[in-house]
Amino acid sequence: HAQSDEEYRKIIAGADDNGDSDEDAAAKKAFLLADADRSGSISLTEYLAMSREQAAKSKAAASSSGLTRDDLSVRFLSLEQRVEENSKKLDKIFLILQDLEKRS
Repeated sequence: HAQSDEEYRKIIAGADDNGDSDEDAAAKKAFLLADADRSGSISLTEYLAMSREQAAKSKAAASSSGLTRDDLSVRFLSLEQRVEENSKKLDKIFLILQDLEKRS
């Protein structure tokens, strides 16, 4: 079945059907921060800028908090899991878009 814009946002935000408004609000805030040109989408340039900013913040937080190598390893594994989850969400979106294209 065809997906609405709201359903896309929920898939991207990881709130498939749980209705968690805090997560929705956080996802919308993150999207608005990343969408620097307010085009309604995140370009590769905007994504890379956001990634560099997050990496700098993480590096600063790690150095100021005195995190050990083990702490960083745990955080890295957590980030890897989040990347995998986001990859699965993108796969869902891709399948939805393919379905929409077939219907056109």
